Amino acid sequence: MQEETGGQGAITAGEALKPDAAIVLECTTATDTPGMPLAKVASQFRKGPAITLADSGTIVPETMVSFLESQARAAEIPWQFKTPRIGGTNARLLQISGCGVPVGVIAAPCRYIHSPASILHKSDLEHTMALALRAMKNAGELFNALED
Repeated sequence: MQEETGGQGAITAGEALKPDAAIVLECTTATDTPGMPLAKVASQFRKGPAITLADSGTIVPETMVSFLESQARAAEIPWQFKTPRIGGTNARLLQISGCGVPVGVIAAPCRYIHSPASILHKSDLEHTMALALRAMKNAGELFNALED
């Protein structure tokens, strides 16, 4: 969706589709390297997908965070929170489209993002996809929670 060049795809999708909610899939920085203070580690390899609470442009609604957490727990999918609030995604542009869209972000931890060759751990990718598929399958639960 052209996140790195202005997000035109996300803007167009948000306006054309007028979604009731959106889940953005992405890669985020796995910074669990020697010498990195834990407080500065955004995500870690082999700990599962990172669920974003907030980043430089988006605050994920508590309902969405709770939904994603519950889906991971129910399926025994390992997961982690993305910390600290760094980077940004197309979620920002989707969130402000139309009259506002509840967004969530599920990210696979990767090294060397924005380079010619990112790397990730296979299990993190598998768990990221499993969480995304489960969330889509059970989206009715999310919509019920959003209506409350």
